[in-house]
Amino acid sequence: MPDGVRELRDGDQPASVSGHERAKVQVRRAKGWGGLAGFVLAAVLSARASVPWSGVLERALLFGIVGYLVGWAVSLLVWRELVTAEARALRDALTPPGDAPAAAGTEKTPATRQRNTRGRSR
Repeated sequence: MPDGVRELRDGDQPASVSGHERAKVQVRRAKGWGGLAGFVLAAVLSARASVPWSGVLERALLFGIVGYLVGWAVSLLVWRELVTAEARALRDALTPPGDAPAAAGTEKTPATRQRNTRGRSR
């Protein structure tokens, strides 16, 4: 099994960021770097603008929190897609060839699309 993918048991969620070890580590790392980057950027820009030190610290803390939340949101968005794609790839790898899912037979072919549009004015 790929790294970070556990076997599903009854009641488990099939694809979640919280259940994926690599995703958990990367989300934590992104939150840390986002908070640190926001803090340092705000502190440097405020200090260069000759803001008093109390104002520099207030702004740095505020932007550190904002950077932390932005890092969390972006990494969660990215990892949600990656975990879903990884689960889909694992499902496809474990599904024997020729054993297509039931929903695959409902795709519209050009013939059925043409049949469904007859009688409509264009």
